[in-house]
Amino acid sequence: MILLNFLVTFSDRYHHIDTAGIVEDSHALSMACKQTLTTLLRLLYAYREEADYSVLSHINTVCKSCITI
Repeated sequence: MILLNFLVTFSDRYHHIDTAGIVEDSHALSMACKQTLTTLLRLLYAYREEADYSVLSHINTVCKSCITI
């Protein structure tokens, strides 16, 4: 949870590709049951105001696959 707060707080300081990678990594951890679905959903919610298309595309893909977790 501390890491999640850190990532969201400083999200304006790293590139959108890094943000997409964080979303993908969090999704992979949830799929492997190494982190809770709640943590993934909180991360996705934290990026709700993201404007970059590639990040939004990753978020959309992850949201669609949350059904399988």
